Amino acid sequence: MGAYGVFTVYVMIGVLHSIAFSLFVSRVTCATTTKTIISIFCNTGIGISHLVAVIGWPWYWL
Repeated sequence: MGAYGVFTVYVMIGVLHSIAFSLFVSRVTCATTTKTIISIFCNTGIGISHLVAVIGWPWYWL
C-alpha cells in the first residue's frame, strides 16, 4: 500500500471518528472532557470541528 492508500485509510478512520463524535459527544461531555480533541470539537464551528476530527483523530487515543 502506497502513501496514497495510507492517507485514504487515515482519512476514512477520521471520518468515522467525526461521525461518532457527532452522535455521541453530548454537552455534558463537552463540559467535562479532558481530551483536547473533544474540547476543540466542542468549541469550534461545525465545519472546522469535523475537519479537526478527521485530521486529528489519533490524538483522541493519546
